[in-house]
Amino acid sequence: MQTIHLMEYHLGGAPQGGTASESATPSPQLPDAGKPYVESVSYDKDTKKLRLRAQNARAGEVKTPLGDWQEFPIEVPTPPVPPAPTLPDAGKPRVSKFEYDPTTRKVKVQASVQQAGEVKTPLGEEQTFDIPAEPAKPAAGFKGYFYKYVVENKTTSDTPGAISTEDQSTVLIPKTGAVTLYSKKFPFEMGKATKRKFTLDLLPDYAPRVITEDTFSLEDGYLCITQKIDIVNFSDPVFP
Repeated sequence: MQTIHLMEYHLGGAPQGGTASESATPSPQLPDAGKPYVESVSYDKDTKKLRLRAQNARAGEVKTPLGDWQEFPIEVPTPPVPPAPTLPDAGKPRVSKFEYDPTTRKVKVQASVQQAGEVKTPLGEEQTFDIPAEPAKPAAGFKGYFYKYVVENKTTSDTPGAISTEDQSTVLIPKTGAVTLYSKKFPFEMGKATKRKFTLDLLPDYAPRVITEDTFSLEDGYLCITQKIDIVNFSDPVFP
């Protein structure tokens, strides 16, 4: 049960049943607790966790609840580097492809190793490759060439035999005078020797003597190579 005391006030006087005034009790004054701050920091490398503890300077009234920024060095161990995987030996590098372009005079090469893996020997062995020799260029202005055969009978036989080329019929070698035959015309081909085709069909007692010194002339834009052939007795020297 709650008891309520009724007080009676009279104008100009104090209330009945009580004192004229009652003073309020003042609140106690607390010291300033200061700003909060982190007091200790520790790092557990096993659990990889950071532990901190904060506090105020003293017990009292917290007038500044937000503390200042603080920095602490933390020694975090560097994790060990995992071992490199074991790779097979790739072998020594070598030039596996070689190409020479005679038109540009450039060499194109490609290097490789035996297989994928670890290159343990970066420097390969010395290798040599043959570069084909460049053929001699034809003389300027020549369309091609042909052979002119001058065959002369140096024996006493009326007809020691016959001679023919690839594009003419067989011609009998006369007793006197010379027979002149022509080969067909050939274009100059780089890197290839000139063609010299003729056929001699002589009787057994006779042999051809080829004069080794050819003569040259220009006819209608073609190089004419004149070859002289003497028909001699078999007992005569073949070479002059």
